Amino acid sequence: MTSKASLAATRVFIAAGLLILIALCGAVKLIQPAAAKSLLLPGTGTWVTRTALPAAREHVMSGVINDLLYVAGGFNGISLTAFNDFEVYDPATNAWQPRASMPTARWAAAAGVSNGKLYVAGGSAVLSAPSLRTLEVYDPVSNTWATKAQMPTPRSTSAAAVIDGKLYVAGGANAVNNTFPRTNVLEVYDPATDTWTTKAPMLTARAYPTAEAIDGKLYVVGGDNNGTCCIGTVEVYDPATNVWTTKAPIPTPRASLVSGVIGGRLYAIGGFPPLPSPAETGITESYDPATNTWRAEDPMPTARWGAAAEVINDTLYVVGGATGRGQGIPLATNEAFSPRLVRVLSNSAAPGSNVVLPVELVSLGDENALGFSLTFDTNILSNPQAALGTDAVGATLNLNFSQTAQGRVGLAVALPATQRFAAGTRQLVNVTFTIAANAPAVTTPVGFADQPISREAADAAAVILPTSYTPGSVTVSPGYEADVTPRPNGNNNGTVTIADWVQAGRFAAGVDAVAAGNEFQRADCAPKETKGDGKLSIADWVQAGRYAAGLDAVVSAGGPTAPVSGLLAENDTPNDAPQAVEQQAACTVRLRNANLIPGQQGALAVEFDALGNENALGFSLNFDPGKLRFVSAAVASEAIGAALNVNANQAANGRVGLAVALPAGQSFAAGTRPLLVVTLAATANAAGAVMLTLGDAPIGREVVDAAARGLTANWVAGVVMVARTVASVSAASFSASAVASEAMVAAFGVGLATTTQTANGLPLPTTLAGTVVRVRDGAGVERVAPLFFVAPGQVNYLMPLGTAAGEAEVTVTSGDGAVSTGKLRIAPVAPGLFAANANGQGVAAAVALRVSANGAQSFEPLARFDAVLNRFVAVPLDVSADGEQVFLLLYGTGWRARNSLSTVSVKLGNVDLPVSFAGAQGDLAGLDQINARVPRGLAGRGEVDLALNVDGVAANVVRVAIK
Repeated sequence: MTSKASLAATRVFIAAGLLILIALCGAVKLIQPAAAKSLLLPGTGTWVTRTALPAAREHVMSGVINDLLYVAGGFNGISLTAFNDFEVYDPATNAWQPRASMPTARWAAAAGVSNGKLYVAGGSAVLSAPSLRTLEVYDPVSNTWATKAQMPTPRSTSAAAVIDGKLYVAGGANAVNNTFPRTNVLEVYDPATDTWTTKAPMLTARAYPTAEAIDGKLYVVGGDNNGTCCIGTVEVYDPATNVWTTKAPIPTPRASLVSGVIGGRLYAIGGFPPLPSPAETGITESYDPATNTWRAEDPMPTARWGAAAEVINDTLYVVGGATGRGQGIPLATNEAFSPRLVRVLSNSAAPGSNVVLPVELVSLGDENALGFSLTFDTNILSNPQAALGTDAVGATLNLNFSQTAQGRVGLAVALPATQRFAAGTRQLVNVTFTIAANAPAVTTPVGFADQPISREAADAAAVILPTSYTPGSVTVSPGYEADVTPRPNGNNNGTVTIADWVQAGRFAAGVDAVAAGNEFQRADCAPKETKGDGKLSIADWVQAGRYAAGLDAVVSAGGPTAPVSGLLAENDTPNDAPQAVEQQAACTVRLRNANLIPGQQGALAVEFDALGNENALGFSLNFDPGKLRFVSAAVASEAIGAALNVNANQAANGRVGLAVALPAGQSFAAGTRPLLVVTLAATANAAGAVMLTLGDAPIGREVVDAAARGLTANWVAGVVMVARTVASVSAASFSASAVASEAMVAAFGVGLATTTQTANGLPLPTTLAGTVVRVRDGAGVERVAPLFFVAPGQVNYLMPLGTAAGEAEVTVTSGDGAVSTGKLRIAPVAPGLFAANANGQGVAAAVALRVSANGAQSFEPLARFDAVLNRFVAVPLDVSADGEQVFLLLYGTGWRARNSLSTVSVKLGNVDLPVSFAGAQGDLAGLDQINARVPRGLAGRGEVDLALNVDGVAANVVRVAIK
C-alpha cells in the first residue's frame, strides 16, 4: 500500500502544474485591435485607405454636397450590369449610407453639383447601346430625383465641371452601331432656366478625359481619340471669351483618369496608359495653372481606371474603378490623398472690428521651415499683425511689413534646427487685420504671393518640399450683438427677439455649433461693455434675453470673432473636485446621492442653494460611461417656467451639459430647492460606487444674475451606488451547488479586477492588483479570502478556514473601487475533481503511479494535449502487467473535512477502487488528493467514467482511459 508520504515528489510536481491550471481555469484572453495607421509616403502627400464602396463598380458618377461624397450608378464589367445604386459617404464617420436610387441605371455619365444638388447627364445604360441624353437631378434635402431638360448630344465617357452654377459637359463618345465616335462637343446646362447651350468645341475630340474648374475656367485633361490611347493634351476653356487654349501636356498621357483641385493645383490620378503598359496605373501628377507646369506626386496605392474622385476639406477621395483592359474587374476601393498644404482659414467680422485668420499647415511630418506672403485689399483690410499659432510654439517668426501699402505682408516660420512639424493639421500663425469702418458687405480674398517673402517649405536639411497653397477670405458682415436668427447672418434690422434668445441659449449649451467670424462675434455678447469676451457661456444667453426684453438697448456687433483659449468662467473652480466647505456669499449646486441597479434606470436630483439673485446657471455632469448612461433631464417642480438646454453630444464619453435660465429679469428665490431631475441608467456590468462630478465640458460651470454678471458658486459632487453581482463556483467542478471551507473557489463577474495577476507563492496574498474578496458566513463572521488569481472577469480564491456552513455572502472589491456581491452555500464537504481541460469535464487532471515488483516507482500522465482538437485527450493506462500495482492520484478540492476514509468511494467504470488516502494534498492551499489502486481486472475497458463520492456527496464525473 502506498503512503501519502511516499508520494511527496509527485505532489510537488502536480502542485506546480495545477497552480498554472487553476490560474488559467476559464480565463479569457483579450486581443486588442491594432491601431489604424496611415501610410506616410515620401514626397508630397499621404494616401489612406478608407471604408470601401458598398458594391464594386467602375465609371461611377459623383459629387460633393455639404462635405458629403455622393456616388451614383456605375458598371460591372464582369456581369455587364449597369447600376442605379446611390450612396453617400461621410468622411467624418468613415461610413456609407444608401440614398434614393437614381431613376436611370447607367455608367460613365457626366456629373456636377450646383446649388446643393447633384446633376447627372448622359452615360450608357448597357454596353454598346446608344448613349443617353437623360439629365436627372438629386435633392439631398428631400432625398428625391427629378428629370430635367435632355442634353442635346447623347454621349457617355465625357467630362464635366461646374462654373458659376452651370454644368459644363465636354467631349465623350456615342455608342452607335457598335462604333464609338469621339466628340469635341461642349454643352452647358443652366439649372436656373433648365436649358442647354452649345459652346465652342474643344480643339481635340476625346472620350474618357477628366475636367476641373479652376479660377472660373474649364480644364480638360487626357482621354483617348477614336481608340488611340492616350491623349496628353490639356485644353482650357474661358467662358468669358468662348475660346479654348492649350497648356502644358500631362507627363503621362492616359485615359479614364480622375482628378481634383487642392490649393489651386489640379491632381490627375490613375487611368490606363497606352499599350504595352499595364492595363491600369496609380500614377499621380499635379498641374499648377500659375506656372503651367506639372510635377510627380506620390502614386495611388491601388492602380485603377474608371474611378470617381472628389475633394472634401483639402482631401481627395478616389472611389471605385476597375483593373484590366476591356471589360475590367470592378473595384470598391476607397482611398484618400492629402497633400502638403498651407492654407488660410476664412473668417468674417463686422466693419470697424478686428478679424483673425489662422494659417494652417497640413504637414507630412518633414517640414522644418516655411515662408510665404499674404495678399489683401487695402481698401478693406489694414494693420496686419501676426503671432505664432498653437502648433508653432518655440518656432521663430519673421515678419516683413515693407509692402503693406501694396497689400502684401511676408511671413516666415522656422523651428529650431533638426526639429520638424508633426504630421497632421498644424496651426502656424494667426494673422489679424482691421476691417475698415466704412467697409461694405463683401467677401474679400486673402491669398498667397511671393513678395516680399517667397512661397517655400523646407526640411531640416534645407531640401525644398513641394507644397500647395489654398487662399482664404474675409467676409464683412454688418450686424448687431445677439442678433443670431435667422442663421447665419441674423435679420440685421437692429432688433433682437425671443428667437435670438433661444438660439443664443443653444449656442451657449453647445447644442448648435457657432461659426467662427461674424456669427460668433454676434453670439458672444457678454459682457455688454466689451461686446463679448471670446467665450460663449450662460452669460451670453442671459444678455441676449436682456436685449430681447428691451432691458438693454441693442448695439452694433463687435468684439472677438473666435473663441479665446480656456472655457472656465472667471469665478469657476478649475477642477471637478467637490468642495466640502461652502464659501460665504456663494450659491451651491449639489448632486444628491442615488442608488441604481445594473441594467435599470433611476433619478438623480440636482439641488440648488440660491441666495436670491441668480437668473441662470450652467454646468456639465461628468460620469463613467462604462457604468452609467444618460437618459434625460427635466426641470424640477420648483423650477417650472425656467428654460432648459441639454447638450448630450458627449454623453457617450460621460459628459452632459445642462443650462437653466429663468425669463429675463427674474431671479430664483433664496433657499434650497430641487433644480433638475436627471434620469440615468446603470449599465449591465456596472457595480459599486460611481462618482459624479460637475465640470466644464461641453457647458462650463457658471452662475449669472439677471444683469448677466457672473456669481461665485460652489459645486458639490455626488455618488451613485450600483450593486453588481458575482457568481462563485467550485474551481475544480464548476458546480455552484456548494463549496466547502478551505476549498478552491472561482468567482465570475464583470470588473472584478483592473488587470490580470497571479499569486507568486505561499502563503497566498489577500490582495492582488488591488482586488479583495470578503466572505460573510451564516454566523455573521466576515473573513478576507486568500487569492490565487484575479482578472476583470474572474477571481480564484480560497474559502477561508472556519467559514460556517449555511448561506454566505461574497463581496469582491476591485482595485478601482467597484463592488460586486453574490451568495453561495457552504457545506462541510463539497467534493470537486479537476479536469485536464479546466472545465470540470472530460479527462481527469491526474497521474498514475506504477510500483513494480521490486518496489521501483514511476509516474505516467493520463492526459496529453491534442493540437488538432485543441484540447486534452486521454492517455490509456496499462494495468495488465503481473506483479505491478497501479495507483490513480486524483486532485480536487472540498473533501479534506470528510468523516472517515470509509465514507470515500471511487468507482472506475462502475468498479470500486480501494482508496488508501483522501485528504489535503499539503503543498498547495486548498488542493485535496485521493490515492486509489486500479485492479488488473479493468484491463481493456477503454475510456470510462470515474465517479467520486465523499460523505454521500457526489463529485463531478471525469474520464480515465484503461488500455
